[in-house]
Amino acid sequence: MDARTYREQTQYDGYGRAGKTHDARGNMTSADSLRFYEYNALNQATEVRRVASVGSSDITIRARFAYGVDGARYRRIDDGSSAGGTTTTTIIGAVERLQKPGGAIQWRRMIGSTAIVSYSGDQLVGGITQAAGAGTVRHQFSDRLGSVQVIGSISGSSVTVHERLDPGTDGQWRTPDPPFGQAGSSHTPRGFTGHEHLEGHDTIHMTWIAGAIPNDRRSARRARAMDGPSSGRLYWPTGGRMVQADPIITDIYNPQNW
Repeated sequence: MDARTYREQTQYDGYGRAGKTHDARGNMTSADSLRFYEYNALNQATEVRRVASVGSSDITIRARFAYGVDGARYRRIDDGSSAGGTTTTTIIGAVERLQKPGGAIQWRRMIGSTAIVSYSGDQLVGGITQAAGAGTVRHQFSDRLGSVQVIGSISGSSVTVHERLDPGTDGQWRTPDPPFGQAGSSHTPRGFTGHEHLEGHDTIHMTWIAGAIPNDRRSARRARAMDGPSSGRLYWPTGGRMVQADPIITDIYNPQNW
Protein backbone atom coordinates (compact mmCIF):
# COMPACT_ATOMS: atom_id res chain seq x y z
CA MET A 1 0.00 0.00 0.00
CA ASP A 2 1.44 3.42 -0.96
CA ALA A 3 0.39 6.92 -1.99
CA ARG A 4 -0.14 5.81 -5.60
CA THR A 5 -2.74 3.12 -4.88
CA TYR A 6 -4.40 3.91 -1.55
CA ARG A 7 -7.64 5.90 -1.61
CA GLU A 8 -10.15 6.88 1.04
CA GLN A 9 -13.53 8.30 0.02
CA THR A 10 -16.45 9.71 1.99
CA GLN A 11 -19.88 10.44 0.50
CA TYR A 12 -22.97 12.17 1.89
CA ASP A 13 -26.43 11.49 0.53
CA GLY A 14 -29.74 13.29 1.09
CA TYR A 15 -29.88 16.89 -0.02
CA GLY A 16 -26.40 16.73 -1.52
CA ARG A 17 -23.44 14.47 -2.04
CA ALA A 18 -19.89 15.39 -1.14
CA GLY A 19 -16.93 13.10 -1.71
CA LYS A 20 -13.30 13.40 -0.69
CA THR A 21 -10.30 11.21 -1.37
CA HIS A 22 -6.91 10.98 0.34
CA ASP A 23 -3.54 9.47 -0.40
CA ALA A 24 -1.67 7.19 2.01
CA ARG A 25 0.06 10.15 3.66
CA GLY A 26 -3.24 11.69 4.72
CA ASN A 27 -3.29 14.43 2.07
CA MET A 28 -6.67 15.18 0.51
CA THR A 29 -6.48 14.66 -3.25
CA SER A 30 -10.04 15.63 -4.24
CA ALA A 31 -13.18 17.17 -2.77
CA ASP A 32 -16.72 17.19 -4.16
CA SER A 33 -15.30 15.72 -7.41
CA LEU A 34 -14.72 19.33 -8.47
CA ARG A 35 -11.51 20.34 -6.68
CA PHE A 36 -8.25 18.45 -6.94
CA TYR A 37 -4.98 18.75 -5.01
CA GLU A 38 -1.46 17.63 -5.93
CA TYR A 39 1.65 17.42 -3.72
CA ASN A 40 5.39 16.94 -3.96
CA ALA A 41 7.47 14.34 -2.13
CA LEU A 42 7.58 16.58 0.96
CA ASN A 43 3.75 16.72 1.12
CA GLN A 44 3.70 20.37 0.06
CA ALA A 45 0.79 21.40 -2.15
CA THR A 46 1.96 22.05 -5.71
CA GLU A 47 -1.40 22.49 -7.42
CA VAL A 48 -5.03 23.22 -6.57
CA ARG A 49 -7.48 23.17 -9.45
CA ARG A 50 -11.22 23.32 -9.99
CA VAL A 51 -13.06 21.85 -12.96
CA ALA A 52 -16.28 23.06 -14.56
CA SER A 53 -18.38 20.02 -13.62
CA VAL A 54 -18.04 16.47 -12.33
CA GLY A 55 -16.02 14.46 -14.84
CA SER A 56 -15.05 17.55 -16.86
CA SER A 57 -11.49 18.19 -18.06
CA ASP A 58 -12.10 21.96 -18.32
CA ILE A 59 -9.97 23.60 -15.62
CA THR A 60 -11.86 26.76 -14.73
CA ILE A 61 -9.33 27.99 -12.17
CA ARG A 62 -5.97 26.72 -10.97
CA ALA A 63 -3.25 27.75 -8.51
CA ARG A 64 0.25 26.27 -8.72
CA PHE A 65 3.06 26.65 -6.18
CA ALA A 66 6.86 26.34 -6.36
CA TYR A 67 9.26 25.94 -3.43
CA GLY A 68 12.91 26.72 -2.81
CA VAL A 69 15.61 24.46 -1.38
CA ASP A 70 14.71 25.73 2.11
CA GLY A 71 11.14 24.48 1.65
CA ALA A 72 9.63 27.97 1.56
CA ARG A 73 7.16 28.88 -1.16
CA TYR A 74 8.57 31.43 -3.61
CA ARG A 75 6.08 31.42 -6.49
CA ARG A 76 2.37 31.14 -7.13
CA ILE A 77 0.81 30.96 -10.61
CA ASP A 78 -2.94 31.46 -11.09
CA ASP A 79 -4.67 30.61 -14.37
CA GLY A 80 -7.64 28.75 -15.85
CA SER A 81 -10.43 29.27 -18.37
CA SER A 82 -12.32 31.66 -16.07
CA ALA A 83 -9.27 33.42 -14.58
CA GLY A 84 -8.99 36.04 -17.33
CA GLY A 85 -5.33 35.22 -17.95
CA THR A 86 -2.27 34.21 -15.96
CA THR A 87 -1.08 35.95 -12.79
CA THR A 88 2.41 35.06 -11.53
CA THR A 89 3.30 36.03 -7.96
CA THR A 90 6.95 35.88 -6.89
CA ILE A 91 7.39 35.85 -3.11
CA ILE A 92 10.52 37.26 -1.47
CA GLY A 93 9.98 37.29 2.28
CA ALA A 94 7.34 39.94 2.99
CA VAL A 95 7.51 41.28 -0.59
CA GLU A 96 5.42 40.00 -3.50
CA ARG A 97 5.84 40.85 -7.19
CA LEU A 98 2.71 40.22 -9.26
CA GLN A 99 2.77 39.97 -13.04
CA LYS A 100 -0.86 40.27 -14.06
CA PRO A 101 -2.69 39.37 -17.29
CA GLY A 102 -1.57 41.77 -20.01
CA GLY A 103 1.86 42.23 -18.43
CA ALA A 104 1.04 44.84 -15.77
CA ILE A 105 3.41 44.69 -12.77
CA GLN A 106 2.44 45.29 -9.15
CA TRP A 107 4.66 45.06 -6.07
CA ARG A 108 3.12 44.46 -2.68
CA ARG A 109 4.95 44.67 0.64
CA MET A 110 3.54 43.60 3.98
CA ILE A 111 4.73 45.50 7.05
CA GLY A 112 4.02 43.11 9.88
CA SER A 113 0.33 42.27 9.69
CA THR A 114 -0.93 45.86 9.75
CA ALA A 115 0.13 47.71 6.59
CA ILE A 116 0.31 47.01 2.85
CA VAL A 117 2.50 49.12 0.57
CA SER A 118 1.75 48.76 -3.17
CA TYR A 119 3.82 49.90 -6.14
CA SER A 120 3.15 49.77 -9.89
CA GLY A 121 5.85 48.85 -12.39
CA ASP A 122 9.52 47.85 -12.35
CA GLN A 123 12.70 49.87 -12.36
CA LEU A 124 16.32 48.75 -12.74
CA VAL A 125 18.65 50.12 -10.06
CA GLY A 126 22.27 48.93 -10.02
CA GLY A 127 21.33 45.88 -12.07
CA ILE A 128 18.59 44.93 -9.60
CA THR A 129 14.90 44.98 -10.54
CA GLN A 130 12.79 46.67 -7.89
CA ALA A 131 9.50 48.49 -7.45
CA ALA A 132 9.06 51.80 -9.24
CA GLY A 133 7.65 55.07 -7.95
CA ALA A 134 6.14 56.01 -4.62
CA GLY A 135 4.14 53.40 -2.80
CA THR A 136 0.48 53.53 -1.82
CA VAL A 137 -0.05 52.63 1.83
CA ARG A 138 -3.14 50.81 3.04
CA HIS A 139 -3.72 49.65 6.60
CA GLN A 140 -5.35 46.42 7.73
CA PHE A 141 -7.66 46.44 10.72
CA SER A 142 -8.30 42.99 12.15
CA ASP A 143 -10.48 41.40 14.80
CA ARG A 144 -9.14 39.53 17.83
CA LEU A 145 -8.59 36.38 15.73
CA GLY A 146 -6.49 38.29 13.21
CA SER A 147 -9.18 38.16 10.49
CA VAL A 148 -8.98 41.21 8.24
CA GLN A 149 -12.09 43.37 8.71
CA VAL A 150 -11.26 46.75 7.18
CA ILE A 151 -8.78 48.09 4.61
CA GLY A 152 -8.22 51.81 5.06
CA SER A 153 -5.79 54.69 4.75
CA ILE A 154 -4.73 57.01 7.55
CA SER A 155 -4.18 60.75 7.25
CA GLY A 156 -3.45 62.45 10.54
CA SER A 157 -6.25 61.43 12.89
CA SER A 158 -8.63 60.46 10.07
CA VAL A 159 -9.20 57.00 8.62
CA THR A 160 -10.68 56.53 5.16
CA VAL A 161 -12.35 53.13 4.76
CA HIS A 162 -11.75 51.56 1.33
CA GLU A 163 -13.07 48.06 1.93
CA ARG A 164 -15.05 46.21 4.59
CA LEU A 165 -14.50 42.47 4.66
CA ASP A 166 -16.49 39.77 6.36
CA PRO A 167 -14.95 36.30 6.78
CA GLY A 168 -17.35 33.93 8.51
CA THR A 169 -16.62 31.67 11.45
CA ASP A 170 -15.72 28.81 9.09
CA GLY A 171 -13.33 30.96 7.07
CA GLN A 172 -15.52 31.51 4.01
CA TRP A 173 -16.20 35.03 2.80
CA ARG A 174 -19.70 36.24 3.51
CA THR A 175 -21.48 38.77 1.28
CA PRO A 176 -24.15 40.48 3.38
CA ASP A 177 -25.64 43.80 2.37
CA PRO A 178 -23.35 46.84 2.72
CA PRO A 179 -21.92 48.28 4.85
CA PHE A 180 -21.23 45.01 6.66
CA GLY A 181 -18.75 43.50 4.24
CA GLN A 182 -17.76 42.14 0.87
CA ALA A 183 -16.24 38.91 -0.43
CA GLY A 184 -12.52 39.40 -0.90
CA SER A 185 -10.23 42.39 -1.23
CA SER A 186 -8.49 44.08 -4.16
CA HIS A 187 -5.61 45.05 -1.84
CA THR A 188 -4.72 41.75 -0.18
CA PRO A 189 -5.48 38.02 -0.55
CA ARG A 190 -5.53 37.67 3.23
CA GLY A 191 -8.69 37.36 5.28
CA PHE A 192 -9.65 34.65 7.77
CA THR A 193 -7.24 34.79 10.75
CA GLY A 194 -4.83 36.70 8.50
CA HIS A 195 -4.28 33.78 6.13
CA GLU A 196 -4.30 33.67 2.32
CA HIS A 197 -7.54 32.85 0.49
CA LEU A 198 -7.33 30.90 -2.76
CA GLU A 199 -10.30 32.57 -4.40
CA GLY A 200 -12.63 30.22 -6.25
CA HIS A 201 -11.08 27.09 -4.73
CA ASP A 202 -12.92 26.97 -1.37
CA THR A 203 -9.42 26.70 0.09
CA ILE A 204 -7.31 28.81 2.44
CA HIS A 205 -3.51 28.70 2.48
CA MET A 206 -2.65 28.92 6.18
CA THR A 207 0.29 31.21 5.53
CA TRP A 208 2.60 32.82 8.06
CA ILE A 209 3.58 36.40 7.26
CA ALA A 210 7.35 36.62 6.87
CA GLY A 211 8.93 38.00 10.01
CA ALA A 212 5.94 37.00 12.10
CA ILE A 213 6.59 33.31 12.83
CA PRO A 214 4.80 32.41 16.09
CA ASN A 215 6.89 32.53 19.23
CA ASP A 216 5.64 29.22 20.60
CA ARG A 217 7.87 26.33 19.55
CA ARG A 218 5.12 23.99 18.34
CA SER A 219 3.53 26.48 15.93
CA ALA A 220 6.91 27.61 14.60
CA ARG A 221 8.03 24.01 13.99
CA ARG A 222 4.77 23.24 12.20
CA ALA A 223 5.11 26.30 9.96
CA ARG A 224 8.63 25.38 8.90
CA ALA A 225 7.93 21.65 8.61
CA MET A 226 5.13 22.11 6.10
CA ASP A 227 6.11 25.02 3.95
CA GLY A 228 8.81 27.21 5.42
CA PRO A 229 8.16 30.58 7.05
CA SER A 230 6.04 31.91 4.18
CA SER A 231 3.36 29.22 3.94
CA GLY A 232 1.50 26.52 5.78
CA ARG A 233 -1.06 23.80 5.25
CA LEU A 234 -4.24 24.11 3.22
CA TYR A 235 -7.63 24.45 4.91
CA TRP A 236 -11.04 23.52 3.45
CA PRO A 237 -13.62 25.92 4.97
CA THR A 238 -16.76 24.16 3.72
CA GLY A 239 -15.56 20.81 5.03
CA GLY A 240 -14.20 22.36 8.21
CA ARG A 241 -10.93 20.45 8.06
CA MET A 242 -7.27 20.71 7.09
CA VAL A 243 -6.44 19.34 3.66
CA GLN A 244 -3.06 17.99 4.79
CA ALA A 245 -2.12 15.95 7.83
CA ASP A 246 -0.29 17.71 10.67
CA PRO A 247 3.39 16.68 10.63
CA ILE A 248 3.90 17.70 14.27
CA ILE A 249 1.86 15.83 16.93
CA THR A 250 3.20 16.72 20.36
CA ASP A 251 0.72 14.79 22.50
CA ILE A 252 -0.74 11.68 20.92
CA TYR A 253 -3.25 11.24 23.76
CA ASN A 254 -4.82 14.68 23.20
CA PRO A 255 -7.57 14.29 20.55
CA GLN A 256 -7.35 18.01 19.71
CA ASN A 257 -3.86 17.39 18.31
CA TRP A 258 -5.13 15.09 15.58
